[in-house]
Amino acid sequence: MNNPDCLTGAAGTGTSRRGRLLGAALMALLPVLLLGAAQPVFAQAGPLEGLLPGRAHTEAPATEPGTDPAAALEAQRSEISALAQEAELRLNEALALETQTDNLPPGVTPEMAQARIQTARSLSNNYQFHMQQLRELQDALAQGAAARARLGETVTIEEKPPHPYEFLDKLRGQVEAKQRELEAEQIGLEALRQLGAREERSLEQAKTAYNQAGEAHRRAVTEEEKNQALFNLDTVRRGQRSAEARIAALKTGREASSAKIGRLMDELELARRRVALAAGQTVFQKEEMERLEAAANKDRAALEEEITRARRELDRRYSQANDAARRLERALGQQDEPALAAQQRAEQARAEATQNLLAVLESLLEIESDALGVWRLRFSVANPEAAGERTSLRAAETLLTEKLQHYESLRTVFEQRLSALRAQKGGMDRDIEGLVADDPLRAPLTRRRAALDEREATVARMLDRIGRMKTLLRNVLEDVRTRRSALSPAERAAAAWSWVRENAGGVLDRELTTIGEESISPRKLLYALAILIAGVVISRLLLRYLRHYAARRLKLGTNVVYVIESLTRYALYLLVFYTVLRFLNISPTAFAFLGGAVAIGVGFGAQNLISNFLSGLIIMGEQPIRLDDIVEVGGLTGRVTRMGARASVLRTFSGIEVLVPNSKFLENNVVNWTLTDQKMRFDVTVGVAHGSPTRKVKEIMQQAAEKHGLVLKDPEPVVVFQDFGDNALVFALYFWLDLGNADSRVVRSDLRFMLEKKFHEAGISIAYPQRDLHLDSLKPLEVRLLHGGGAAEEDGGDKEA
Repeated sequence: MNNPDCLTGAAGTGTSRRGRLLGAALMALLPVLLLGAAQPVFAQAGPLEGLLPGRAHTEAPATEPGTDPAAALEAQRSEISALAQEAELRLNEALALETQTDNLPPGVTPEMAQARIQTARSLSNNYQFHMQQLRELQDALAQGAAARARLGETVTIEEKPPHPYEFLDKLRGQVEAKQRELEAEQIGLEALRQLGAREERSLEQAKTAYNQAGEAHRRAVTEEEKNQALFNLDTVRRGQRSAEARIAALKTGREASSAKIGRLMDELELARRRVALAAGQTVFQKEEMERLEAAANKDRAALEEEITRARRELDRRYSQANDAARRLERALGQQDEPALAAQQRAEQARAEATQNLLAVLESLLEIESDALGVWRLRFSVANPEAAGERTSLRAAETLLTEKLQHYESLRTVFEQRLSALRAQKGGMDRDIEGLVADDPLRAPLTRRRAALDEREATVARMLDRIGRMKTLLRNVLEDVRTRRSALSPAERAAAAWSWVRENAGGVLDRELTTIGEESISPRKLLYALAILIAGVVISRLLLRYLRHYAARRLKLGTNVVYVIESLTRYALYLLVFYTVLRFLNISPTAFAFLGGAVAIGVGFGAQNLISNFLSGLIIMGEQPIRLDDIVEVGGLTGRVTRMGARASVLRTFSGIEVLVPNSKFLENNVVNWTLTDQKMRFDVTVGVAHGSPTRKVKEIMQQAAEKHGLVLKDPEPVVVFQDFGDNALVFALYFWLDLGNADSRVVRSDLRFMLEKKFHEAGISIAYPQRDLHLDSLKPLEVRLLHGGGAAEEDGGDKEA
């Protein structure tokens, strides 16, 4: 509690920790404050003593454990009521200062008296606000207890089952209303928290102002300065008490809001339980559907009649607007032109209001038809046998979701229109207030204002219907999702298959793009893909048959078979591609633009690709190089194993496969060792020692070539006495091999082994490098024996000398 006789700024319940610490510090300094400031002030107060309040705001103490909350609240109400009565008396005293300005104490100005009145009124209002919050807290606690008691009981519904769907929707509407009420209360509680935080800051400022006023009173010297400082000190203290009362009231308000939130949560749970109970007892009977259809038809008929009346009214108002426009044209430049212009704008506004009403009525007619369709969908989902058809739950959920999104967007549009209309009305109200009663512009402006009222009512009507339509869609969507979740795995699989069958056609026939004037759909693409795959498979089978037939029946060479197979493959693939284009109804001329792209590509590098492709065709046709040919190109030697559209594969004798672009075979010098046949001449060179029988050597080499089975007899092998070498007599054996059957390296190795053996048996030596040394015998040879030791000694002696 705050003591009115103390000059401390101790805060009541609800202040921040900083405020409590400051209050404790001031309480510790209480003797100093009383002796140094308070006693002199009050001792010299004189006639101002009656202006000081007799009691301060008292926070109700926290409820002790075991205390009845209702009794504690009642006691707090009694205490706050007494404080409110006292604050009302102080307010009356302050109001008396306003009428007694001549009797104000010395130093007290009328402005200071007005500040006292404002502070007293704020204090009184805050106590009244606290009383109101206490009443709301009591009511919320009582209602919350009743709600908890109902929640603990068994949920029952007075209406006997089976329930119609309209009753189920009514219960769902109650759940939605409770949910909105709960959300609103939660927002209100957050607003109270923010307001309480702001009031805490205000209380800190009030405490600071109180301390500053006390310091000013302490420094006062004259009687007038002391009276003024004391008056300000009391006013500031009343402001501090007002802030404390406001904070206490907001705290009670937060408690009441929290109690309301608890009660609303219990009531929301109870409403949900009622919905769950009713949902299991709800049956959509055919009689209810017929009644709904009859009501919908009645509403549609009423809307059609209203549309007819609106059209007649629209014609009448447009006629009046045209008449006003003609009168305005005749009055151009006259004195009454402004009034006639205002009348013309008013008539035009009334016509536009009717036009807007007509558009909304037509939209409402469409919504009624849409609502009836939703009810029929709901009936078919609930009773597929009675409806005569089984509706896909997945498709129904998709449709309802799309409709709900559409109406959400529509509601946003009309809410913006309503906001704009209200802004226009506000501006027009200010214009009307600025005109005198007999102003000729006032009546037309009032008519325009009435037209805005009509448009606002029309938009509000549309928003209401959209809201009810959204509620219906949400309810039906909840029914569909509930039924989907209750399906068994077998029913889910059947429903999924049914959905696929129903929607596959639409998906497959949806237009993806157009080429020329032809539409391309997924179905056409699938069929085209099937034709392409079948064409490729059939082409490969035909190529396989052609390859075997040409090789086995026609006995054609491997290279010829490969060329025929490659050219036939290109032709078949081109035919398959053309067939696919014709199936898609795409004319090859539609790809004429590719010609320009190809031309540009050739200019920027595609010429290499085209050159290699054309070179491959030339090679296959002219056949300067064939499969299995041994060629030498670009420093590489190997056998051609494959000839492709862009490059050929050259396998070297080391087993390395090299890709050689086809154009290289036409642009560079190429050595084809097997262009006309597989025969090639090789040689083996050997040197024998000087003095060896040359005829015997030739005979041995000739016999070795004839005995080797892979050396061809035609042409015959030839032995040539090649040269008189420095170290040997050089003989060369020239022989021919069929590279299709023999490896030259192995054959030459065999011949060398044979020659080495025969030469050894015949006593013929294979020469090796040697040198002859010639000595001049005309002069005697001088021979000297030099010993290492003597030489060393001799050298040493010379050195010493």
